[in-house]
This record gives sequence, structure tokens and C-alpha cells, in this order.
Amino acid sequence: MTCYQIIHCPNCNNTKIKKAGTSAKGVQRYLCQ
Repeated sequence: MTCYQIIHCPNCNNTKIKKAGTSAKGVQRYLCQ
């Protein structure tokens, strides 16, 4: 079963974000649109 987690922008609390690569540790990065 697939579980989805809503990710919010830490600056504006918006849910409209896009993926922006990964960090050096392999953690997914996101950018607010």
C-alpha cells in the first residue's frame, strides 16, 4: 500500500512545491513555486 505525505514549504507553508535535486546526504530537496 502506498502512503503519501504532504510536504509544506518551511517559509510560506504552501503545498505547491517541486523537487530540486538531492543534498550531499541524499535527502530530497524541494523548492516553493
